[in-house]
Amino acid sequence: LNRMKFPDHLEGKIKTLLAVPIIFSVIYWISKEPKFSCDSYAGNFKNNYECHLVLTKIETGSGSITFYGTDLKTKLPISVTDYSKHINDNIENFKIGDTVIKNKGQYTITIKRGDKKILVPFICDREYPDTLATH
Repeated sequence: LNRMKFPDHLEGKIKTLLAVPIIFSVIYWISKEPKFSCDSYAGNFKNNYECHLVLTKIETGSGSITFYGTDLKTKLPISVTDYSKHINDNIENFKIGDTVIKNKGQYTITIKRGDKKILVPFICDREYPDTLATH
């Protein structure tokens, strides 16, 4: 087979021109991947996560935290497992004996310890305010 020979000063430019469409294709496909959204994450935490318990035990493991305690409504034992970075980043706020309250529709977790209230605001890329949490 005869291979077409380009002048040396053009060969590098031709290779670059052939590589450009491949690079743009890769960038295009990467940009189509779904992106993490703090607002979506925060909305899910606000609307789908609820917890009302007196804390008796805390277990941590491979990215998760499990709270064990007594459900304030049913008075039965309960466990709540969470995999969010938000809880992991705030684990030092939770102590055995705390009353932990997270209502659906709120961003903030309220921890009652004796006569003190500790508010744990939801933070992802910013703090998500929750005016109901102070009540």
